[in-house]
Amino acid sequence: MKNRQTYQPILLFSAMAAILLLTVIGCDHRNPLYFDEGQDFVVLHYGESKTGDITQLEIGFNRVVSDSRCPNGERCFWEGKAEIEIWIHPRNRDITFINLPLTGYTFAQDSMRHVGVDTLGYSFALVELNPYPEFKNTIEDSDYEAKIMFQVLD
Repeated sequence: MKNRQTYQPILLFSAMAAILLLTVIGCDHRNPLYFDEGQDFVVLHYGESKTGDITQLEIGFNRVVSDSRCPNGERCFWEGKAEIEIWIHPRNRDITFINLPLTGYTFAQDSMRHVGVDTLGYSFALVELNPYPEFKNTIEDSDYEAKIMFQVLD
């Protein structure tokens, strides 16, 4: 019978191979930008801008293009849609304006419903727009807050 020391290199190699395989399988070949304490999303209030830690990409919430999402307390024949305009200012490039859509009843956790926009080596998706409309309540542009997910494309 072989002693334990004979099997240790084999076990170590197997463990390292498994970790490498899981890393490769789990990698989607996109890298986060990092705003707001290492998150791969940024939360912007209307008119606000922020600059990413790593790439120095500046992103701003320019305007609400439309918000026809079905208000809470209302019966609608479709869920509606919201759209905002953001601007991005990558290092050594001009400012670019991008419209990001969001289907009504879609929130941050509904990842299969987010519509991504890829441009200038980045991918952006509006994943949440607050406040959500309420029946007979008007939302001022200054009340809006957008949660935008983004990644650097390889």
